[in-house]
Amino acid sequence: MPTIPFLCLPKKTIYYGATDITHRGKTRFDIKTAMYHPEEKRFFHSKRPIESILLYHYATPLSSVDPVSLDHRTLTLIDLGILNNTNTENPALKALHTYRNRQCFSFLYSDGNQFNDDWNIQLPKLVLARDLFFSHPYLLRAALFSERYTTDVLIDHEDAEAFHIYIAPNRKITAKDLKDPIFLQKLALILLHPELSKAFLSIYEKTVNNQNKFKSYSFDMDAPILKNIQLDVEGRSYTEEKLFRIERINSFGNLETGIHKPVQFHFLSQKSFRQAKEILDKKQPPKKKASQDKSKLDDEASADIDQQITQLRNTVGKIYTIDELKISLNTSCSEINIVRRKTNGEVHHEEQPFAGGEGEDEGTRPGFTIESEADSKNSTYQYLSKMLEEIEKKGYKIKCIHNKIFTKYGRFRGHKLTNGQNRRFYVNLILDHDDKELFYLCEIDTSDGKKNISTLLLPYDVKTSKIFLSENLESFKIAILSQSLSWPKDFINKVCDVHSYIMINHISKKDQAVSNTYHTDWAERILEKWKSIANSL
Repeated sequence: MPTIPFLCLPKKTIYYGATDITHRGKTRFDIKTAMYHPEEKRFFHSKRPIESILLYHYATPLSSVDPVSLDHRTLTLIDLGILNNTNTENPALKALHTYRNRQCFSFLYSDGNQFNDDWNIQLPKLVLARDLFFSHPYLLRAALFSERYTTDVLIDHEDAEAFHIYIAPNRKITAKDLKDPIFLQKLALILLHPELSKAFLSIYEKTVNNQNKFKSYSFDMDAPILKNIQLDVEGRSYTEEKLFRIERINSFGNLETGIHKPVQFHFLSQKSFRQAKEILDKKQPPKKKASQDKSKLDDEASADIDQQITQLRNTVGKIYTIDELKISLNTSCSEINIVRRKTNGEVHHEEQPFAGGEGEDEGTRPGFTIESEADSKNSTYQYLSKMLEEIEKKGYKIKCIHNKIFTKYGRFRGHKLTNGQNRRFYVNLILDHDDKELFYLCEIDTSDGKKNISTLLLPYDVKTSKIFLSENLESFKIAILSQSLSWPKDFINKVCDVHSYIMINHISKKDQAVSNTYHTDWAERILEKWKSIANSL
């Protein structure tokens, strides 16, 4: 099921952290995200696209570009390699394996200044990976797939003068990405730095492969074996417990790149990329020579391949020197350019899910089309009006709360009927004869017959009434569109904190046509459902 759109969340929602990773489709991932509703003073969880960990900042409102200030510290002479073993011997450190379901590294640290007498330092593994590797969504996605970058990137190590990296723009790495120096520098480090490459590859092995029997994954990795590192960090300090938890790493000082010659990137077309792969695949270590004649043929073939490789290396591209590669190590996530968009005059983050050659996920883009049909009468409104009349006959009062059209949101086209007219959304409040509010009835216009959608009944109380305030009602309608014209349970349960409601199915259109008591039966069924849910409140 698609995640709740950003616009549906309360404007002041604060992001705190992410834990469990789950598949969505074949090539996409979601991550369980903890958020805080400051007005209602409660936490709630929602699945967000995995790319959201690059967009949001710990303890910061989702709408804010800049992260809030945390406790700033500088850690020196850090041996990252020992993090893989520190949790096994010390019981106090072993207890810090996790924090709110986040896998963590932990180690003792003293500096004679702010950290006296062995402080416990807690470093969530996802924080380390995000700030060390994931400067771009592609690198995050590549880390979670067994194929990783092998179908998108080629590497030629053999040239004595430079490393050569060949890339063809595609749906995963766009032409715009190839103009981003931070992305290219970080990609070069992951591909060519021995320890960083091992740590990067360990993410798939420990997160996905080792946990493939589970429905969700806890992010896991091995720390790279790097010594004498200086970390500029921000986090939370707990003086009584002598504990400091890192939430951001702004830079990795003293980190040698391990790359001792320039790196040259070559940007190819898809056709040229396939040809380059064929050429580099032929450049294999020579086999044992069977005869003198075969040797001559092998020499001629090798000379031809060498000539082709030379032509590849002369392809126009971008060159980064050894010194330039060090720049990306001191670039924090907060400095990375994030694609953003304006919606209703306000700026919002835009989460861009990974396509990777896959079509749209089922349900994420409803198949409503604009057809050249004669305008149909709004049968939904007619049936709804007659049913509400039957409820009034039984002594209840009806108050219309909302009768307006859906507006277009993003890629979703369910706001239109098949004849091109606007789809409407109806909300009515049912009261008793003493004007006491009882429950809301919500109905979506299905007069085009494309989808049979149930009636939503929500008992009246303070929480449900907030859904139908003007600013929240539009969010509710966007959430409906994002769920392919289905009732958005996550929005109702988690964002609005409403748990008592019921969905009442309609009888089929065919049965409606032949039933003389349809509206009466529908009204009675709704009142029966209301009485059953009212008794349980």
